[in-house]
Amino acid sequence: MTVEVGLYALILALAVSGLTATLPLVGARTQNMALMGIARSGSLTLFALVALSFAILIRSYLLSDFSVRNVWENSHSLMPLIYK
Repeated sequence: MTVEVGLYALILALAVSGLTATLPLVGARTQNMALMGIARSGSLTLFALVALSFAILIRSYLLSDFSVRNVWENSHSLMPLIYK
């Protein structure tokens, strides 16, 4: 279940990054300060979503969750914790 949360966080981060890239540009062209102000909150939201997704990936490595393809291809259940 947590892996799906990480996936959906990345998908949402993709949408947020698209909006964060385009709306401030539209705001600059139309002199709309509200649209230009979206850049800061969008960047912080993007950071939070990617950090959440990365934390879930780290959790998957630490717990050796082999249902995640990345963990399955790059980890081993007997691998020492420092190398996971």
